Amino acid sequence: MKRNILNLVILFVLVFCHHLKLNAQNDTLKVMTYNVLNYGDACQGPNSLMRNYLKKIISYTQPDILGLVKMNTIKRFSGDFNGNLQPDFCDSMVQYVLNPAGNISYNYCQYTNEARGGDMNVLFYNKNKLVNIYSVVLTINVTDFDLYKFYYKDPNLSNTHDTTFLYVVLFHTQSGSDPTIRNAQLTSTYNAIKSRFNYLPNMIMMGDFNLRNSSEVCYNQLVNAIDTAFKFYDPPFSTDSVLSYPANWSQNNVYNPFYTTSTRFDLIHPNSCGTDGGAKDWYDHIIFSPWILNGSNYVSYIPHTYMTVGNDGKRSGISVNDSVTRGKNISAPDDVINSIFNLSNKYPVMISLLVKSNTAGISLPDPEKLNLGISEIYFDSYSITFANPSGDFLNFKLSETLLMKRISISIYDISGKKVLQTEFESETFTSQSIDISKLSVGFYFVNFKVGETLFTKKMVKSFN
Repeated sequence: MKRNILNLVILFVLVFCHHLKLNAQNDTLKVMTYNVLNYGDACQGPNSLMRNYLKKIISYTQPDILGLVKMNTIKRFSGDFNGNLQPDFCDSMVQYVLNPAGNISYNYCQYTNEARGGDMNVLFYNKNKLVNIYSVVLTINVTDFDLYKFYYKDPNLSNTHDTTFLYVVLFHTQSGSDPTIRNAQLTSTYNAIKSRFNYLPNMIMMGDFNLRNSSEVCYNQLVNAIDTAFKFYDPPFSTDSVLSYPANWSQNNVYNPFYTTSTRFDLIHPNSCGTDGGAKDWYDHIIFSPWILNGSNYVSYIPHTYMTVGNDGKRSGISVNDSVTRGKNISAPDDVINSIFNLSNKYPVMISLLVKSNTAGISLPDPEKLNLGISEIYFDSYSITFANPSGDFLNFKLSETLLMKRISISIYDISGKKVLQTEFESETFTSQSIDISKLSVGFYFVNFKVGETLFTKKMVKSFN
């Protein structure tokens, strides 16, 4: 009898440990930023050909977060005269380029073009691992500088109802030797971040910085901030410690492996778009916050995963696919190297993040400054104001610009399940109400769709 009890105890311990192992999983998020040189404008070649090049690159890199900067402008709705490509362009990219490239199921964040610029940035993500909560414009100066908020689909989410958030800032600054405009762009973006947060959360800033050296004001204030709560870290200089400041990357061969411009030696092959001269400058960066540096809230940078895809460190002054001058480039498969050469004059940049499973249901407080009374949403000329509910009704007010427009409202719980949907046409911009009496107290996301425009806001339903 005692032996049977002992066997049962051992079996219970083994099952319990196996359960803990299953639920204490670690995950990896691969993050990539890529200047795709007006992808979609056909300057580089027909879109059908560009699709194949991008598909090969994505099949090789498999990023969970993919920031494509300097894309050709996409219409935000059918009547948008500031876009060149149709509103379903991103859907076609997901369907014909990204999803067929591997085992990742992609979605894209709401893209913006409030600056009415000649190009735009679009962020794609692995929807099996991440949920996009919102997209918001931080700065409008020549182009939009956007902030995206995600929550991680932790395997324990259904039990703990707690997870970690990840913020991404994606941008393309003004190019050229004169840093005046890009200093203004990034300073404004940095100040917008500081006003939005009490301190930096899990946050990544990435894109084409167009920097000539580390002393430029816009970069130096990020990586050398006096207030360490708002300091960012560039991995080759910080965690990996393979480089040191001050840095002038056009004057020392030590920076060759990090060069992102240009993949091409001349403007004859493969086309006359973009810049030439071979690899010579480091414009594209991925930097991150102290939380990610220290792994403070389930997300951390995996050391030495920062890489310039396709740059073997021998490309200075030559094309990425030059096999004669300094030997064959074997840093990636031949078809990937040739795709990088043909798709853009820029190299992609990548890092990998370790995400630890939240088994205890405890995470650090999100430092975003949330107004749990009145929250206001802006998208172009539209705005909606609503109060986080403490009773049975979600009350909100519509701006006058929304008169006689069809509005669809969907509410999702933290697991991504749709729990309520309603549609109506606004006949007045006075208060509107939605019955939410059947929703439990807790955390929700409210999607507002006006025509082709979609934006999301956080909602907390509290006790009466």
